[in-house]
Amino acid sequence: HWAILALVFLYISMDETARIHEMLGTPVNAVWDTNGFLHFGWIIPGILFVVLFAAAYVPFLFHLPRRMRRGFLIAGTVFVVGAIGFESLCGYFYSRSGSYLDVPFLLAANVEEVLEMVGIVILLHTLLLFIQQELRGPILEDVSLRLGS
Repeated sequence: HWAILALVFLYISMDETARIHEMLGTPVNAVWDTNGFLHFGWIIPGILFVVLFAAAYVPFLFHLPRRMRRGFLIAGTVFVVGAIGFESLCGYFYSRSGSYLDVPFLLAANVEEVLEMVGIVILLHTLLLFIQQELRGPILEDVSLRLGS
């Protein structure tokens, strides 16, 4: 589970730079008449991925300590609300105005990016707490020595 999670996060980081998900929207838009909240067609496979990923990771989550599970759930929810929820809102505003310079579109786009980053910060905080609590001993002491702490 951890390795797959690492690959998903690697993809998310590459996607943020390369905008891969936006290229996925073109074939989806060709198949379905997407407009309004689904203007950005990548949202449809994005929702499907989130649902399948969440379902596959439910057992993994319940094997985590309660605090870490809660942190993962909060981080994931915040990230997905930004990435899919506010992206959908951006699609709605764009469909309505036809402009990426529309003030509601720009506000929604900024909230989207902020929520994605806040979700990542919550996840990193959760992972650091997990490392601090669960991996005490030689591993952390070795890292501290290498960092000069």
